[in-house]
Amino acid sequence: MKILHYVDDKNLSWGKPWIDLLLAMGEMNPSLDQHAVCRPDGTLKELLIENGISCSTYKPATPWAPALCTNFKKLVQEIGPDLIHTRLSSAAAIAGYWAPRMGIPVISTIDKYPKKKYYARSDLIIASSSGSARHMIEQGTSTEKITVVTNAIDTEHYKLNPDVREAFRLSEGVGDDEIIILAMGRFVAWKGFDLLIKALGRLPDLSKVRFWLVGSGELESQLKRLAEKELCSWKLQYKFFPFDLDIRRFLWSADIFVQPSYHVPGSGGPETFSLALLEAMAAGEAVIAFDCGGAPDVIKHDFNGWLTPPGDIAQLTSALKHAILQHPSIEIREQAKETALHNDAVVAAQKHLNIYKDIFTKNS
Repeated sequence: MKILHYVDDKNLSWGKPWIDLLLAMGEMNPSLDQHAVCRPDGTLKELLIENGISCSTYKPATPWAPALCTNFKKLVQEIGPDLIHTRLSSAAAIAGYWAPRMGIPVISTIDKYPKKKYYARSDLIIASSSGSARHMIEQGTSTEKITVVTNAIDTEHYKLNPDVREAFRLSEGVGDDEIIILAMGRFVAWKGFDLLIKALGRLPDLSKVRFWLVGSGELESQLKRLAEKELCSWKLQYKFFPFDLDIRRFLWSADIFVQPSYHVPGSGGPETFSLALLEAMAAGEAVIAFDCGGAPDVIKHDFNGWLTPPGDIAQLTSALKHAILQHPSIEIREQAKETALHNDAVVAAQKHLNIYKDIFTKNS
């Protein structure tokens, strides 16, 4: 079976976990022929080549008008796939227009909350969370046309490295008995970092706690001013770090990871499914998130982490206080690591291979 993986982008923030999935499928089924198509002049092509994945580049002249993307048809004819698997709405629309005319089934993965129209011709939609699946069903997508396969990571890649933890904490002047609360992402409204800072500001004076925020974005200056206002009053030590392509040293050095994203009208959100949340769990951190988006798919409250009502600062403060007082809760952290293993790339690879087989059989 030959699969054409079509991503209409050149730089993917989740490029590594996606390629990890492709590699895992190739290892599990050596006879599977995989070819990727992405836009030129970006890091994604380089990443595919580095990992030995056959690839081509294609930049649609009119992604808003799939019928005019005739070169995509020519490219598909050259590659000769049995099935096309898309990511991102424009790829689903373009492949959805041409593939049925060529007798090729289309599977589309959704990682956000897209409009149904882009996926009207997809044979099957793979949602990355129950929240994104529900979003499509509410727009009228048949439940028979959608399934959930959560995003996956290479858990071994994020397994705690004690030496790196010790060295990085030492370089930042962090004591062995100090607790680091970590959050990371783009500094935009729906990420909820302002709520997290306010929640931290309501905690009692816990001198052994530090807060690290990793990322960048349009609200950086605003968040720094808010942190100075809310956190300096009780002298919580905090630090902003720029985004790093390899975030493992932060995950390994921290003790509690917080994902405070939620829906903000006009901004977006919440996370359909957070890879950072899984990465933190794989690293053995205790995790806290708002009970929305993809978080409930992986966090079971008071079992492997804590969920709080979306946007509720008081409840977030309560969860933070509970997690700090529980630290170090070996049971919670071990359950978190076990959950991450259930979302390993190998597990997701088997699910995808089963889906490919079913769709291929139905269309043979």
